[in-house]
Amino acid sequence: MNRRLLIVVLLLAALAALSSPSFGGNERVERTIRHEAQTRAGRPILVENLIGSLTVRAGETRGKTLVEARIVVEAESKDVARELAESIVLSTPSEDGRSTIRVGYPLERHSAFRLPRSEKDGFLDKWVTPFVRKSTVAAVYDGRTVEVGQAKGAAAIAVHLAVTVPLDVQVSCKQVVGSLHVVGVRGSFTLEAVEGQILAEQIYGALDVRTGGGEVLVRKFNGKEFRLQTGSGNVTLVEIQADQATLLASSGKIEGQAITTGKLDVDSGAGPVRLTDIDAESLTVDSESGAIDVAARITRTREASIQSADGDVTLRVNRTTPFELRAASEAGSVKHRDLAAEVVDEEKNSLHLVRGKGGAALSVTTGKGEVVVCSI
Repeated sequence: MNRRLLIVVLLLAALAALSSPSFGGNERVERTIRHEAQTRAGRPILVENLIGSLTVRAGETRGKTLVEARIVVEAESKDVARELAESIVLSTPSEDGRSTIRVGYPLERHSAFRLPRSEKDGFLDKWVTPFVRKSTVAAVYDGRTVEVGQAKGAAAIAVHLAVTVPLDVQVSCKQVVGSLHVVGVRGSFTLEAVEGQILAEQIYGALDVRTGGGEVLVRKFNGKEFRLQTGSGNVTLVEIQADQATLLASSGKIEGQAITTGKLDVDSGAGPVRLTDIDAESLTVDSESGAIDVAARITRTREASIQSADGDVTLRVNRTTPFELRAASEAGSVKHRDLAAEVVDEEKNSLHLVRGKGGAALSVTTGKGEVVVCSI
């Protein structure tokens, strides 16, 4: 074996040792704890977890809330890891008239936490690692300021919390860093993640989703009110039925498909907005700099306003429903095609179209972008 090959072999061996869970005393310990409590009718429930995952489902619980926490800990020795795992508890205080389920971490001994190395390449790695690799996430948890990321001396802990609730409940869920998944529930739900993924499926009732950064996917919601607010990360909505729906995003892409609502308000900062199969009585879409592409049925629509400060705007409508449309661009062109509508007035930067009588009042504007109005 020549000298260069020997060096390569030694480097590969060193890297393999570094990636091993036992390197540097990274001993792994798992522990599972369970809890159940009677759910009082009309009493809100608060569920909180710091790092890991939180899953909420509805089930036949005979009026109880069932909780299972799987704890994963790594430390320099089995004894230290075991002691750290034993320090994780489920706290169930009553606060502000709410029943609280909170994962208790040893905050008096540790102010910084990270994901265990053994969680790498798992489902958490896709959503959490990109955030905590870049920087440390700071948050207030259980009244104390904590950091999650690659801080020196951070305790390696992940808690995967599974909660089963009865139907018709009012629940607030907060996962500081990690994955939040709520599926097959009925009632009023508030979902919050500081950094991570939120996935909500088959929700009936009311839904309020908030995230600082990370992906959001909401699929099959049916209820009175749907509200979403995100700082960054992409948003995907599929089959939303609500009396009122509000979407607020600072950056990231918003995609929506099959949204039926009385009133739909979308306010986007830097990211693009793409909405298809939209059926809304009232529709407002605003974007600071992103492109907008909306395909709307307009069969029930009374009014719609779509505008972007800098981006291109495309509005697609069905071929037969009456409407009156006014479109304008300060610096770009305004085009229309395949609309079977009367052109009342048309210039390079403005357009006035009418089809039939008594239809929707449509307004499409942009500052620097191009406007295109066409058929679906």
